[in-house]
Amino acid sequence: MVKLRPNKMNLEEGYTAPPTVFKNMGLYLDDVFENRKGQTLTVKEEDGEWRVLSVKGK
Repeated sequence: MVKLRPNKMNLEEGYTAPPTVFKNMGLYLDDVFENRKGQTLTVKEEDGEWRVLSVKGK
């Protein structure tokens, strides 16, 4: 079986996953990063899962 590992450069707004998936990418709550499209994104927690949200105004 092939294990898929998402890359933070490919993430887009709205992506959700358990915290362990984000930690495997080196991302933690409130981290701000840029994806390959140049969008500035942040990691927030909602309903026990972590979610990628757009950073407004940057």
